[in-house]
Amino acid sequence: YADSRERISITCYAQAQYAEESGEYLAAAKLYADLHGYRNSAAKVEEMYDKYYSGPADAMQKASDAKNYQEVIQIMSWLDMTDAPARYSKLTTLYQDALYQEGNRLFQEGKPYEAYRYYKLLPVSYRGMEEKLQRPCYLILGTWEDRQGNRYIFREEGLCNLNGEVLYYNVEGTNMLTGAAADSLTSTHRLNGVTRYNIYLCDKRGDREVTITLTRVKE
Repeated sequence: YADSRERISITCYAQAQYAEESGEYLAAAKLYADLHGYRNSAAKVEEMYDKYYSGPADAMQKASDAKNYQEVIQIMSWLDMTDAPARYSKLTTLYQDALYQEGNRLFQEGKPYEAYRYYKLLPVSYRGMEEKLQRPCYLILGTWEDRQGNRYIFREEGLCNLNGEVLYYNVEGTNMLTGAAADSLTSTHRLNGVTRYNIYLCDKRGDREVTITLTRVKE
C-alpha cells in the first residue's frame, strides 16, 4: 500500500513539474497543493502562486498609480482569483477601485449606462454603491406595464421600448432623453417619480403632457 501511494505521489509530482515547466503556474500550484507536503511541494505551492500573481500585481499597482484604470481592469480579467493567497488580496482592492473610478468617470460624462457596466460588478456595500444604484437612471431599468397592460422596457445598453416604440434613451436626473440614434437624443419625457416598483412617466412630446403610471413586471 505504501509503495502504491509513493508511485501515485511520484506521478502527481511529475505532473506538477510538467505544468511548472510549461509556464502553467496556477495549475502547477494546485497540483503541488494536492500532494499535501510531499517532498518540497508545500514550498512549491507558494512559489507557483508568486510566479502567477506577482507580475500582474506589480503591473496593476503601477497602472493604478498612473490612474490607468482600464489597464487594471483588463489585467484582472486575465487572472483566476479562486483560492488566491491572502497576500494577493490587494489585487481585488485595486480592481474594485478601478471599477469604481471608471464608473464615476463615465457617469460624470453623462454616460450612466456605460458606467453601470462597472458599478454592477461591485458589491452593493462598496463605497456608497447602494445609494448610487438608487438614482432614477438605474431604478427605471427593467420591464414595466401601464394600467392597460402595455409594456415599457428600459435596457442597460441604453435602448428602450415604449409600448412598441424602440428608441435610444438616457436619463439625467429626472429628465429623460430619447431618439432614433444614440448621438441625437432630445428631452422627451420627465420622471415625476420613480421607485423600485412604480414609475410616473410624463410624455412631453404631444400637444399636452401625458402622465403614464407604470408598475414593474416580475421577471
